[in-house]
Amino acid sequence: MVAFEKPDYTFPFSVEAERQHLLQHKDKRGIPDKRADRLLIATWNVANLGLHERTEAHYQLIAEIMSWLYCSRSGSLRRPQRAVSVGVLHWLFLRAHVH
Repeated sequence: MVAFEKPDYTFPFSVEAERQHLLQHKDKRGIPDKRADRLLIATWNVANLGLHERTEAHYQLIAEIMSWLYCSRSGSLRRPQRAVSVGVLHWLFLRAHVH
């Protein structure tokens, strides 16, 4: 996969405001809530995951979406041995599945 260039600007945002936007979009798209009798699985290609530095706020929003599912797979990790450490992936998993 071709990497996107890193933007040369920052985009300030509120994690809580963006989380609310995500939840509104979840409702609009009809993504069901988790239930014991339903298995929700997804694949998600997070662009440039591991190529550009991300902040904890970015990972919080990624974890929010992961929390909607029982199982997910993120594709196209760039340089996973350096940029996306086991610790970050573990944090995402815990954030997404332990409430």
